[in-house]
Amino acid sequence: MLNSNAELSSLSFTSASLNRAFERGVTTYSTVVPHQAQATSVTAAVYDSRSTVSAAVYDGNGTLKHGPVALTSGQASPELPLR
Repeated sequence: MLNSNAELSSLSFTSASLNRAFERGVTTYSTVVPHQAQATSVTAAVYDSRSTVSAAVYDGNGTLKHGPVALTSGQASPELPLR
């Protein structure tokens, strides 16, 4: 059975802040990261346990630098390198 609720219930980062306020139903976010930050962790929780969530790091030009990394709902990811 396909999941009908792939929405996030929460999203947070270490060493970074969201580019907009968290909203249920938004599926793509970017962050603002201090220049000196070397890495960040992501914690994302989903409403439906059958949903999956992942994170990736892109540079300012939109080039993939790391990931995507599968996340476990409600648990902090390993450190994602930002450089």
